[in-house]
This record gives sequence, structure tokens and C-alpha cells, in this order.
Amino acid sequence: MRLSSLVIAAALLAPLPAAAQTWTNYDYPDAGFAVHFPAAPTVSTSTYKTAAGVTVPATTWSARHENVVYTVTTADFSKNKVEPEKAIDDAVKTFNADGEIKLDVDARISQRYGHELSVAGKDGSWSTVAIFFFNDKLYQLHGKAAAPDSTGRSNRLIRFQQSLQFPG
Repeated sequence: MRLSSLVIAAALLAPLPAAAQTWTNYDYPDAGFAVHFPAAPTVSTSTYKTAAGVTVPATTWSARHENVVYTVTTADFSKNKVEPEKAIDDAVKTFNADGEIKLDVDARISQRYGHELSVAGKDGSWSTVAIFFFNDKLYQLHGKAAAPDSTGRSNRLIRFQQSLQFPG
């Protein structure tokens, strides 16, 4: 009896698998969001081009872990006024060009309106996407699992998508 109690106690106190421990919350107050990444992201600046051909400055946070790429991109539309719905619709169109949108639902995070997508890529990949627009910025979260086991990693993609926060 005592031995089985010790085995159960040891199992309960054992460390969680490394994959579960690697997810960390990263808070970017200046950019206006927080999100969980499974590895430390790199940050780069570039431009974001809309489906209508408008180019604006962008910043991207990106991490790769176990054949999945996780990115958050903010595109600054402060000098190019655009209607939030139009910016979101244009972003959805870019994902439609890369594959088949299997799910497109309205979403809200902290009173912010947006869309969440699931996309089957033409290359066999699987993506979850969250797109929001406020304070003259487009926020685009994209988790993409490569083939051949793209749907087998969908739990990680959903975890990433659901971790997006807009504090304040």
C-alpha cells in the first residue's frame, strides 16, 4: 500500500514534459499585445502589403518549434487611413490565396473585433490565424504547421491562437 502511494505521489510531483514547459507569455505593451510562444521569438521590421496593393510599415515576432512557425505581425496604418473591416477583409483574402479557408468566424478579444481562420494550405500545411484591427494597426497572428503531420499539430496552433491578448 505504501509503495503504491509513493509511486502515485512521485507521478504527481514529476516534472511536466519539456514541450509543455516551453510555452512562455511574451508581453509587448508598446505594440499593444501579449501572446504565448513556445520559444523565444525573433523580431524583424519590414512592410506589409494589402490585397489592394497598399504598403505600410510592419513588425513581426516569429518563433519556430517542432515543424511549426508562429508569427505575430503588426501593420501600422496610422499614415494610411483604412476602415477596420476593409483591412481585416484584405488580410483574409491573402490567406484565401494561399489555401482553402476551412473556417472563418467573427472573434472578440478584450472588446476588439476580428476574425479567426483555419486554413488548409495548398502545400499540405495547416494554419490557424487571428486578425484584428484597432488603434490604426492590423494585428495578424499566424501559426503554420508544415506537412506531413500538419493537422497532428493543430492543438499547438490553437493554443497559440487562443493565447493572444490585448491588455488595457
